[in-house]
Amino acid sequence: MALLEVRGAVKRFGGLAAVNDVSFDVKDGAIHGIIGPNGAGKTTLFNLISGTLSLTAGTIAFGGETINGRKPSHIARAGLVRTFQRNAMFPKATVLENVMLCRHTQVRENIFKAILGADRAEEARNLARAREIIEFLGLSPFIDEQAQNLSHGHQRTLGIANALATEPRLIMLDEPVAGMNPSETDVATDHIRRLRD
Repeated sequence: MALLEVRGAVKRFGGLAAVNDVSFDVKDGAIHGIIGPNGAGKTTLFNLISGTLSLTAGTIAFGGETINGRKPSHIARAGLVRTFQRNAMFPKATVLENVMLCRHTQVRENIFKAILGADRAEEARNLARAREIIEFLGLSPFIDEQAQNLSHGHQRTLGIANALATEPRLIMLDEPVAGMNPSETDVATDHIRRLRD
């Protein structure tokens, strides 16, 4: 069974079909690319899969569960996350703070954990995991740097770190190398392969 199954996905905006009868599967451990010119509907397709937009027709299943019609937060908690064309981050927060904020999206607050002090142990685990992700993606030299001060390539890498912080089963990267020079593109491509591996 495929991890992600898209069947007959259609999205119409009035008379315009932005996505028209798209079907594909993504298996665990695979890397796929969606290629097309500007305005072809690539980002719209990502928005449909991530729950930001609703389908006009078709179905989307993730991990065997139908997810069309689900809220983006439900889909993200299920393990399907995405990055954006623009650098989605907290610009005045440091690299570490950015990744920690994304780690917290997966934490469910519990009054009993707070009373028993278990939340401190969880916070220590979150911090250790955030540091591992930052190191894995080569952002350690910038760990205390505000995100807005990073180069474009490092900002894009921080977007991947933020997505990875949620412990996803599948990451959709929307134009992950847009605006990068050739050396930044090589580094980003290497990160994508290492994430898969």
